[in-house]
Amino acid sequence: MEPSRIATRIEAPKLYVQETGTVRGMGVFAQKAFRAGEVVETAPAFLLEERLSELPIELQRRVYQWSELAGDPHSRYRALVFGFGSLYNHDTPANLLYRPDVEQQAMVYRAARAIAADEELTIDYCAEAPGGEPGDPERINFDWFRRFGIDKH
Repeated sequence: MEPSRIATRIEAPKLYVQETGTVRGMGVFAQKAFRAGEVVETAPAFLLEERLSELPIELQRRVYQWSELAGDPHSRYRALVFGFGSLYNHDTPANLLYRPDVEQQAMVYRAARAIAADEELTIDYCAEAPGGEPGDPERINFDWFRRFGIDKH
């Protein structure tokens, strides 16, 4: 896995950020309707080799476990995902699935189901854990919150 690669073509997604009106604060919303399986965003990723505990807490809460997601258990890369990638709020079930595109060094977000225009877009933070599908809307595991001492209610 080469950490210096970046996506060769990035297109602006049809998304916007606004206040959710809930305890979540800001959220990412669909500017248009998306069909199930449709790519919502392809966001470039910046790979970091630092241990999670070596990163500032603000980054710890925003990075993805790139090595686990990419199926490379022998490395320890984390990814700071640009675009809207590090802004999606958590929900279970989530309406987005996410997978790394290792060659493009980007995270690809797809609609897990039909998404209406102006609907908030969410991912399942906890689905990064081994044994789970990244962003799987059926997976219910709140380990991510426990690790960071966050009360999700």
